[in-house]
Order: sequence, then structure tokens, then C-alpha cells
Amino acid sequence: WEAVTWPPPYNGDMVPLGPVPGSVPAFAFAITEAINAAGIVAGWTLLNATSPEQGFTHGPAGYRLLGLTAVPGALNSFAFGLNNAGDVVGYVDTSTWDGTKFVFATRAFLARGEAMSDLGMLPGHTSSQAVAINAHREIVGTGSSLLGATRGFVRLGGTMFDLNALIDPLAGYIVRTAEAVYERGQIAGAAEFGGQRRPVLLTPIAGPADVTGLRVARDGANPARVALTW
Repeated sequence: WEAVTWPPPYNGDMVPLGPVPGSVPAFAFAITEAINAAGIVAGWTLLNATSPEQGFTHGPAGYRLLGLTAVPGALNSFAFGLNNAGDVVGYVDTSTWDGTKFVFATRAFLARGEAMSDLGMLPGHTSSQAVAINAHREIVGTGSSLLGATRGFVRLGGTMFDLNALIDPLAGYIVRTAEAVYERGQIAGAAEFGGQRRPVLLTPIAGPADVTGLRVARDGANPARVALTW
């Protein structure tokens, strides 16, 4: 597997990114997963037969491998999405000792420059995987429970939400995965409906708001403005 880009007008040859520095050709591979407006690419690679799989970005300066030390127990990292600011999201494989056995799981991460942070997971879940991020650092992905049931999530303002808690429960959909997020907050994913798997588009709407005791007055410091209190 060789990392490539395919530039417009899409009727020419793909452009190889070249080998990752330090890789051993007999074992190495690299896979690209996302690209931003600046042409920076994110993906993941294996350097040799004994190395971990590691997420990477590739830009004008070449390859940059993502570290593993920020998430406890991380074994491998996989980069799946990035925005135009170069923020990268993905997940790591982890192995932690619970006192009786090693527990294997995945945990979503956000990497900004050299800093990688653990995004945690939904309540009651044992794994999380982030796959896309927009310019507002709204992050989407999928969480799963110990029994294997999956739920799409969105991370807003530092908090991870189950998408199923944000839609009409009477609609009959169970959002299983979230795959992409647009700059306006629209989310593409897959949902279960009537026992079938269906692609869905989630569009945010303004929620209801109750304002009581609204008072409009001239701003004393600036007569050209008004002050609102409620």
C-alpha cells in the first residue's frame, strides 16, 4: 500500500507521496485517509515488521508521525480526518491492565501540532473512534459498548454527545456511525431504521428558547446603541 493523492482534473496520474523516512520497503505501507484545502494529507503507516502503526500528516515539509505517548496504553495510532487548520483526529488502540487481565479498546484523539489529547468516550461505552473534524473543531465519530453496539457521536465545545440524544426519538432512527462533518455543522453518517442500514444527513436546527422579562433601554454610555436585559 502506497500513499498517494489524486489532483484535479482527475484524468491524470495519481501522485505518490513517497516512502515514509525510516521505513523498510519489505514491510512498510502507508494509507491516506483525508486531505485539506492546503493539500496536507492525513493517514497512517507501518514502518517495519516490529514498529507500531502510526498516524501521520504529509505536507510541504514531508511526513510527520503522530506520537503515542499522550494516551495511556496506546499501541497504535490511526489518523482519519483533519481540518484546514491542520488539526488531526483519529483513534489509538490501547491495552490497559484492570488488575486481572489486559483490556483492549480504541480511544478517539485530537492532535493539534505536537499535542495529542484523549477525547474520551460516551458514557457506558468502552471504545471511541474519531473520523472527521471541521473548522470549528466539531468532531464526529463512533463509539461502541462492551456488547458491540455502536452509536454516532459529535464533540461540541469539549463535550462528547450521543447523536441519538439530539434527534427526535419518535423518528425511529438509531444513528450508528458519524462519518463526516461540514463547516455548517451538518453530519453525514449511517443509521438503523426498520432493521435496515441507511445513509443519513443530520442538519442542526435552532432549539426553542424562552425569554422572559425582556427590557429594551437606551445605552447610557452610547446613545447610538440599545441595551437588552432579561
